[in-house]
Amino acid sequence: MATEHRIDLSVIPHRPGQSEGLEARRKRAWDTLTESERPGVIEAYGRPVTNWEMPCIEAGGVYERTLYALVVLWARLTPGQIGYMLIARWHKGADQTTIRTKLALMVSKGHARWTRDGRYYATEEGAVFMRAMETAWAVRQRAAMRERRVSERRGPVPQPDPRQGTGSEESANPSPDQP
Repeated sequence: MATEHRIDLSVIPHRPGQSEGLEARRKRAWDTLTESERPGVIEAYGRPVTNWEMPCIEAGGVYERTLYALVVLWARLTPGQIGYMLIARWHKGADQTTIRTKLALMVSKGHARWTRDGRYYATEEGAVFMRAMETAWAVRQRAAMRERRVSERRGPVPQPDPRQGTGSEESANPSPDQP
């Protein structure tokens, strides 16, 4: 009997930064998985993501999102499983060729390791890299929040009345008494 993942992404409202046509993409990604890969995806999909504040959508490009999936799930995944998880769980797509290229780069940088069965997992160095990225993201979030609070305390910025002059007309047209 074929394994199925009973989720439906067609009810997810589209937000900026998300891939379009999520359910169709999820189904295509599911169809590319082998029967042996599918149970691992369902198990990883159900894992809670703890101790991470930064959402995947903020992780950056395909390299960072792929590493994010490996780090936050702390699982050994194939490129196909990673692609499926990016779509199904975090609503961001990436093609298999790009994921494979980024995984090879991760291995060369020491952020991930490859197993003989074609799976990849994050290393401690990869987790440190993602923590640094999350810390920078948190700093930006706090700064933006402080700026919003300051702006709210100041109130709206008063706009000049267009019917009144700005005062610059006087300096542009000196009085006849001035030499």
